[in-house]
Formats: sequence, C-alpha cells, structure tokens
Amino acid sequence: MDKLQQLYNDTFPADKDTGQKSGEGNNEGMLLTASSYVQGAIDWITGEDIARERREKKKAKKTEKKRREKETKKVQANQRAAAVEEQETIERMKDDEQARRAFQDQLARQQEEIREEYYSGLKGLWRRKRGKEPPELATLPTVEQLMEKRRAKIEAEKKKGKNGRKNSVSRSGRKQSVFDDLRKSLGLT
Repeated sequence: MDKLQQLYNDTFPADKDTGQKSGEGNNEGMLLTASSYVQGAIDWITGEDIARERREKKKAKKTEKKRREKETKKVQANQRAAAVEEQETIERMKDDEQARRAFQDQLARQQEEIREEYYSGLKGLWRRKRGKEPPELATLPTVEQLMEKRRAKIEAEKKKGKNGRKNSVSRSGRKQSVFDDLRKSLGLT
C-alpha cells in the first residue's frame, strides 16, 4: 500500500498555497482511481490484460461448446425417445395383429367344431332316411359358403320385390338358417 500511496502523492501533489492535496475530501475514491490506473499499467506492462482476454475467450469457447453438446444430447435423447415410442407402437400393432389373427383362428375353429358337431348329429338322421352312409364332411359346403349362398338368395328375393327376411335375425337364427341349408344340401328336409 506504501507504493500506492507514493503513486497517489506523485499523481496528486499538494497545492502550494493551501498545502492541501487536490481531491483530499475524497481520498478513498482517489485511491481507487489511482489503483485502477496502476492495475491497468501493470496489466499492460506484464501482458496480463491480453492473457485475461485469452482466458475469457477460451472460457467463452468452452461454454459455447458445452452448450452445443448439451443441445446435441437433448436432440439425440428426443430422437431416441421418438424411436423407442415408434418401436413400441409397431410392437403394439404387431400384438394387435397377432391377437386379431388368433381371434379369427379361434372363431374358425369354433365354427368348424359346430359344423362337425351338427354333422355328427345329422349322420344318424341320414342313415335312417336314406339307409346308407352319409358323404364325408369335407365334401359338404362350409358354413361361410352356405351363409354367402343364403345372403345371395335374400338379395335376389329383395330384388324380386318379395318381402325379404328381416335384417334383425339373431345369431342363433342365422346359424339355424345355415343349418337348414346344410340339411337341404344333404337332402334331409
């Protein structure tokens, strides 16, 4: 602090008439001003201000690099999350497709079982009426074919102007009508 005081005394000499230093009422402010001048001079001499600028630039560069890396990571994380979500959606769709296929297979099996059960009941009737063995089940029309045939028949009746069957036929009614067609195809009616 002695050197700083000496510099201050040299910078602000005492007034010859009054013996007071200029700005003596604000010694602290003057000291700060003088110290900043001195610091600036020391920095300039030692090249500290240039080094500080370099450090600040380097720090700014690092900060910018970190910010860009953070943004890149955020974007990548969002892309990964979107990819995972898309994959989950695809998996769900596959599962839904598998479930739909399984349901359709189960429905087809059930229809086939009903057809076989009904056919086994018709075998005895066939034997009693005809006195011979009935044809194999595989040669008979399927439920879908019979239903399609029945729909075509109903549509034809509607076109002719006859009162077609009501659309509100229950499922069991439709099955029964299909089995009526099966009876007819076997010649049992």
